[in-house]
Amino acid sequence: MMRVIPASEEAFAVLDCFTAAFNRQDVVGMDATLHFLHFFPGVPPVIWPRAGSLSPDFFSELVSSGWAYSRYTKRELLLASSEQVHFLVEYDRCRSDDSVLSRQAAIWIVVCIEGRWGIQVRSNE
Repeated sequence: MMRVIPASEEAFAVLDCFTAAFNRQDVVGMDATLHFLHFFPGVPPVIWPRAGSLSPDFFSELVSSGWAYSRYTKRELLLASSEQVHFLVEYDRCRSDDSVLSRQAAIWIVVCIEGRWGIQVRSNE
């Protein structure tokens, strides 16, 4: 069993704050949990240069798909140091009746920059 270090406790708290803001559809609150440049690896990669980079239609489209909230099903610490923590994150996007709309898996990297912990990389499947 992996020992939880203080940095990972702070990183877990960032994940909780992000998801709480996400479920409130609070873009400013979500941005407060991120570091910028914010990076989504892929082909092509996506880079958010600053807060406010989320598409203005994101939540209206998500809600129109039936989404009501998201919940973690796994938050596994993969690597941790005093300045960064890597997680395997799995979560469900759920309807208001608690049925699962979709399941997602990702690697998220939470880093401490200038004394503030924030998510800098989110790599979804």
